[in-house]
Amino acid sequence: MQTGRPPTSPPSEAEEQRLTLARGGLRDALGSLRNLEQLLHSLRVGPRAVSSVLPAVHASCSLITRSMNELLEAMTPRLPSREPIDAIRGYVTPRVQELDRALASAIPKPMYAKNRLKLEGVVTRLAAELDAARELVDLLDGAAWARPVRVELGELLRGAAKREGRSDPPGTRMVEVTVARTEAAEALVAPRVVMGLAAIGAAWVAALRTDASPHIRVRDGSGVSGLDISFEARSGDVMTLAVPPLLEPTLPCAEAAATLSGAKLSYMEAPPSFSLEWR
Repeated sequence: MQTGRPPTSPPSEAEEQRLTLARGGLRDALGSLRNLEQLLHSLRVGPRAVSSVLPAVHASCSLITRSMNELLEAMTPRLPSREPIDAIRGYVTPRVQELDRALASAIPKPMYAKNRLKLEGVVTRLAAELDAARELVDLLDGAAWARPVRVELGELLRGAAKREGRSDPPGTRMVEVTVARTEAAEALVAPRVVMGLAAIGAAWVAALRTDASPHIRVRDGSGVSGLDISFEARSGDVMTLAVPPLLEPTLPCAEAAATLSGAKLSYMEAPPSFSLEWR
């Protein structure tokens, strides 16, 4: 069965240029923060070398905010509501402000052990949290602009579980799941968005119960294709998925990304379940 949504209109040339610049600016700003984190961790890097990069990283704080805002505002007209935008901003803004204060305070100080360890703790925590927020922005960005293609959902999941040659974002953890062997189910989707939503679903279900592995069932029938993630005791192929950390904005962003992908998202805490459905 082939279900899903029609292709979205692509951005204009000028809009695409702005999006590209914003994506690159956000990537570069968070990359400089990660580089600082590595310098702070390394015992081979002396205090002067650390101090020399602090002003540039401090300046990138405004770039993080500006780039995220540009990406979020560009996709806002396509979103079903402003809830995910407000949720991401509510999460990111205080963290960028904390980072800005920490770096401004560290710049005039010698980066000897006490000052260095204090800054290292703040940078390590905030770099991971901001990277996780960027993953949600990427999910919405992909859902808003990606052109959907017809894919077989089970094969898509099996591709997501292959780890060779992949580098996962910081904060990613591995979750073992079983994937039921079912008949082929096709949907018109953006593959990266579906994989992102499946990873969020596995993380959501796994967080609610630690004594079992989530089970993923691909279904096809009665005019509906879907993915169901639960603790249903069924056999299947054992796979390992890389799943993101769960943040306050995660579920609002997942709901918006699902809607943009032509899917209905539903989830429950008791019993734990996370489902995507395409008609």
